[in-house]
Amino acid sequence: MKEYSNYKITTEPTTEPVTLAELKEHLRITDTDEDTLITSLIKVARQWAENYENKAYMTKTITAHYDDFADELKLPVTPALAITSISYIDVNGDSQDLDSGLYELDNYSVPSYIYPSYGSSYPSVRDEPNAITVIYTAGYSATADDATAIHERVKASIKLLAAHLYENRETTSEKLLREIPFGIKNLLFKRVF
Repeated sequence: MKEYSNYKITTEPTTEPVTLAELKEHLRITDTDEDTLITSLIKVARQWAENYENKAYMTKTITAHYDDFADELKLPVTPALAITSISYIDVNGDSQDLDSGLYELDNYSVPSYIYPSYGSSYPSVRDEPNAITVIYTAGYSATADDATAIHERVKASIKLLAAHLYENRETTSEKLLREIPFGIKNLLFKRVF
């Protein structure tokens, strides 16, 4: 059985961990001529760093699909904040919502997992791909300021990558390009689950 068939981000974050002002200060830019470009580079750099660490820095909604229930369902993006819903296709081919009392979220572990509640078991599902759909929120707590919860090493890596993309807009360059000392990857933790 596959751990999860696929997943997608169904609701993107509304804020970024690095502000436009912070990146402009990093770039030593004072005018507003390229604010739109710089804002988009922040998003691209954040997405790259999130993918590298397999984490959600800012609160977002994830939809993951599984073929069958297992003793544990590993969530593809961590940290998980809350499960919105779990639905499944029963053996008769009907869509059912799983009662929230039948499962528990372990968001202390990395990655996050869903386990059956003590003394409960999962229902049988139809033998077909993507029979189970889990919708959940991931990222840092939406009740706090997400951006302040992000570690400074992550913010530094986002600034470094965004600055690199800003300075090197072409696929080739006459300049000799070298990796940044203590570069972006050195600031992030590669998560292999």
